Amino acid sequence: MNARRAPPLCRDRTRRRERRSCAVGRIRLLAASCAGLLLTANGVPAANAPDPAGIWDLGALSRVPRVFEAPPGLEAQGVRALMFEGEPYEGRPTRVFAYYGAPKRRPGERVPGVVLLHEGGGTADPAWVRLWNRRGYAAIAIDYKGGIPVAGRGTLGRGFTRNPHAPPWAERRHRMWEDMWRERPVRDCWMYHAVASAVLAHSLLASFDAVDPDRIGFAGVSWGAIVASNLVGVDARLSFAVLVYGCGFLFAGDNVYSDLYDALPPKRAARGKALWDGSAHLPRARLPILWINGTNDTHFPLDIWQRSYLAADRPRTLRSVVRLPHGRAHGRYQPEIYAFADHIVKQGPPLIRIVKQTREARVAKVSVDPAVGISKAGLVYSRGTEHWSERRFELRAATIDEAGTTARAEVPQHATAYYFDLTDARGLTVGSEHVALAAPAQ
Repeated sequence: MNARRAPPLCRDRTRRRERRSCAVGRIRLLAASCAGLLLTANGVPAANAPDPAGIWDLGALSRVPRVFEAPPGLEAQGVRALMFEGEPYEGRPTRVFAYYGAPKRRPGERVPGVVLLHEGGGTADPAWVRLWNRRGYAAIAIDYKGGIPVAGRGTLGRGFTRNPHAPPWAERRHRMWEDMWRERPVRDCWMYHAVASAVLAHSLLASFDAVDPDRIGFAGVSWGAIVASNLVGVDARLSFAVLVYGCGFLFAGDNVYSDLYDALPPKRAARGKALWDGSAHLPRARLPILWINGTNDTHFPLDIWQRSYLAADRPRTLRSVVRLPHGRAHGRYQPEIYAFADHIVKQGPPLIRIVKQTREARVAKVSVDPAVGISKAGLVYSRGTEHWSERRFELRAATIDEAGTTARAEVPQHATAYYFDLTDARGLTVGSEHVALAAPAQ
């Protein structure tokens, strides 16, 4: 692990302030134009939000959607470009763009599958599909936000334009907050369609002859993981989920998303949280989840990331990487992702599983399931009190017992937070829950 001193963050903070100002400004401008909508026609406050469990019609979304040919020019080597029927928007039909691919297999063999949800600035990416294909998985990568790759650049998964068959809000992620302002009908909202498109992609993937419908998971990166933090509590058919960076509790973090929620009137913000934030849906998750994040991520700080994985009270595996950059190259290629999925759906060896974490005075200890022992251990800690994204994290070695099932380390003086990094004989690493100390350890 690289625990060197963090580079100056002044430039990052400036860019972050500019992004916040722009996004929040749009919401406040909308607030001024929609001020008359805060009350219903008879002057009574708007009704409470519907039960989140009844938002999506899973019976309808579990049916195989119709498939259409993709627009010309979006072909990609080794995969199929296609479109499938999405949920209606304002009563009009929609289509979702996707790439699908499967690995070579024996006659009659069925392989596990994965639905891929891209980053906020991306689109369906054939390279990501091929990456999973090489590992023995069928995969479908969708553009859940209503875009299609730019013709001629689709093989890179970069550059996108509006999908002519999608709702008119295509590509606009911040439409989620605009929907809250306007109190749009639930089934005409951005997040409703993003989640519904992912569930439909699961239904489509499960229908292919190459795929075992009982061994399908999801992988989402950044905004794809925001969508997936809702999805894991909605689609009970899932075998596993991988959430990189993104999480729920967006209203509670020190980031642009909390600023957007703060710009809303309280009742509208409450309705939006109940409908579209992962915090409302994670408690219903019933599947193993791998959570990956960086210690200093500006979009998804460690405090709301932790609240999210604790809300999904199911088997969870954590991987917190010191100063992990935020981007596709780092979010898709962590080796723990594929080892985790292989264990769930291909009977591969498991990652280290932490069973107990304690601290007495300044001595912290963590114990693991003996099925996979610890080959290397370290204590990652910070003495900082700044926002999580601006703290410096350091590493000190931890001692491992002879059985390879327990690691311990002394928490440094004045530490304000710490967690363990545990590595197995294959070089695969998992992390313990981070502990934020009420006062620096003395």
